Amino acid sequence: MGVPIKTLDIVESSLLPVQSGKILKPYPAFSVFHEPWWLDAVTDGNWHQAEVRQGGTVVGTMPYIIDQRFGCDISMMPLMTRTLGPVIKPGSGKPASEFRRRTEIVEQLISQLPKASVFEQRFDPAISDVLKFQEAGFACSVEYTFRTQPGQSAADMWSSMLDKTRNLIRSATKEGLTACRIDDADTFCDFYESMLQDRGRQNLYTTKAMQRACREALRRDTGTALGAYDAAGVLQAAIFLVWDKSTSYYLLTTRQPKAHSGAVSLLLWQGMQDAAAAGRVFDFDGVATPGIAKFLSGFGGTLQSRMTVSRTAMTFRVRRFLTERAHVPALVWQGARKRSRSAEPVAA
Repeated sequence: MGVPIKTLDIVESSLLPVQSGKILKPYPAFSVFHEPWWLDAVTDGNWHQAEVRQGGTVVGTMPYIIDQRFGCDISMMPLMTRTLGPVIKPGSGKPASEFRRRTEIVEQLISQLPKASVFEQRFDPAISDVLKFQEAGFACSVEYTFRTQPGQSAADMWSSMLDKTRNLIRSATKEGLTACRIDDADTFCDFYESMLQDRGRQNLYTTKAMQRACREALRRDTGTALGAYDAAGVLQAAIFLVWDKSTSYYLLTTRQPKAHSGAVSLLLWQGMQDAAAAGRVFDFDGVATPGIAKFLSGFGGTLQSRMTVSRTAMTFRVRRFLTERAHVPALVWQGARKRSRSAEPVAA
């Protein structure tokens, strides 16, 4: 089970954060998700990279994957990968000169991207180089994530939380839950899989990709699993975190159906304290629904934007429409045929 959290008024952790000096982050936009070992783990080595060199030096890179759907080539975010986007070596010229240099590099990177029917990437919040993507016909949209602030202490973060979130964490500790490190990736993955099976669901990340990524992160000291154990030593909830030099990311979570309602909150609080002690901010992994936004906002993080660029060819839209239409019950399409007099669809 590991070393339990010391229960204090602030529910402050006594676990020492896992520190790592193994990740090189030469530029602000370079995250753990840009690391070749990470991309190897989540894609089983099936990824590519656009690259720009000047004078023999790499000044710009942008990783991507190629997959197939509805008979078309597509390039979207790899499994379990929160953000990607172009990484450009900073220059030292005037702001205007630097802007032109960066846009020229981005233009060259775009020219090397696959001519896929669908291309979509979510950029790291540090990436603002989207103008050339827009000029090249990509749709640019904004998504959001909550993050703690650099330099915050445990007391600062605790006071920034909503009372309801603090009370959930206190209640979890009073019920006997303790946050401990899970040192074996397979223990976390097996628990994650068992919770999915209990709910009759499949692993969207695939079992093998999750195992590879979690094992590699633990092996490289760039990730950790945290578990909430009850007084009997039974695992009630677990989360998995990964990090780079500046940011810890909330990656995965699972819990027993009847676990205490504050179990996950307790683990997130532990992750926040670990990140702060190691000099990193804590990223809560995006805002997918209003419910998630409400839950995550209780931890006192600041809303930050991140850009998404996408482009979808008409051929893909048509093939997807025809394929999905072919799976609709026949009676529905019989009525549609009478109204539109269209031919019967052919699955792509």
